[in-house]
Amino acid sequence: VAWRSIARGRNPAQLGIAVPQPELALATSLALCFLFGVTQIYSRRKLSHLPPERRGFFAELARKIMPHTAVEALAFVGLAATVAICEEFLYRGFVFTLVERLFRGSAVAATLVSSGLFALAHLYQRRRGLASTFVVGLVFAGVRILTGSLAPSIVAHMLTDLIAGFAAWRLSAAEESKCIL
Repeated sequence: VAWRSIARGRNPAQLGIAVPQPELALATSLALCFLFGVTQIYSRRKLSHLPPERRGFFAELARKIMPHTAVEALAFVGLAATVAICEEFLYRGFVFTLVERLFRGSAVAATLVSSGLFALAHLYQRRRGLASTFVVGLVFAGVRILTGSLAPSIVAHMLTDLIAGFAAWRLSAAEESKCIL
């Protein structure tokens, strides 16, 4: 997608793959990581206090697909990095640029459409996940507009996924140790 976009006259800055203001990108990355990190930790702790039968579909899915061993955890780090880079480039890079061009420079249209498509890609998380992913997409699009770069969103996206994965790993390990006792 990057190659075709550049071949069609889009430059790295238009696609968000440049970092025109490194200090702003770094500060925004740290702020996003703090915000989403705290949010993930809070929601995982809240989830861990619920009885297993009340955790719902997504918690059960997460328990099955998140890492359970050190080897799976290493693979998960690679997966989280790949997902963060690819999703941010596709939705906040390519789709954002395409929609912005189609709507004659409208960052609002680009933000809404890219966030909507990002949310639809997470439909497996059901209604609540769809809504929260849409909001996260809005935040990431806003950060792209503010910084001119996808870097802060990539870093925050990866950290959020890593916290979710390792929290699920820890939660699963705690449940297994309770079953053994």
